[in-house]
Amino acid sequence: SSGINAEWPLRPGAMESLELYCDLLLARIGLIESQKYCDEGLATPVCTLIWVAPRLMAEVSEFKAIASLLESKFGKEFANQARNNTNGAVNARVKSKITLQQPSPVLVEQYLIEIARTHNIPFEPNQEVLMGSDYLSDNRNNGGSGGGGDLFGQPAPAPGFN
Repeated sequence: SSGINAEWPLRPGAMESLELYCDLLLARIGLIESQKYCDEGLATPVCTLIWVAPRLMAEVSEFKAIASLLESKFGKEFANQARNNTNGAVNARVKSKITLQQPSPVLVEQYLIEIARTHNIPFEPNQEVLMGSDYLSDNRNNGGSGGGGDLFGQPAPAPGFN
């Protein structure tokens, strides 16, 4: 469904952060190899990569391999703490973007409206979903000019919403 396909872009920055963490660990591989315990400065990237592995292994299978390597290096207890975030070291921003909670139906519908408007695709939004949001009233108050904007400022109306 288009709603499900629209969910991943609602989590911008998650994959970029994880990629940066992988790059950081690669750059610090000498430090990692030379120490028995995880360096405090690397705790967040290491724990975040271990935590994310079971949550994103369908999208990026390499996360499972990375988590396995980190577990063999720092031990099962450390890895279990990271997987459950009992040590609190998992990056909160990444965690909030990856958490299995679905985005609100209103937010998904707003993204679908914006995508349709951007690509000039006819789209009839689900009015029942939007009735609980300020999206319609915000656009009507803006005169329905079809101007720019985004979903986090003043969203532009979809065709037929003037």
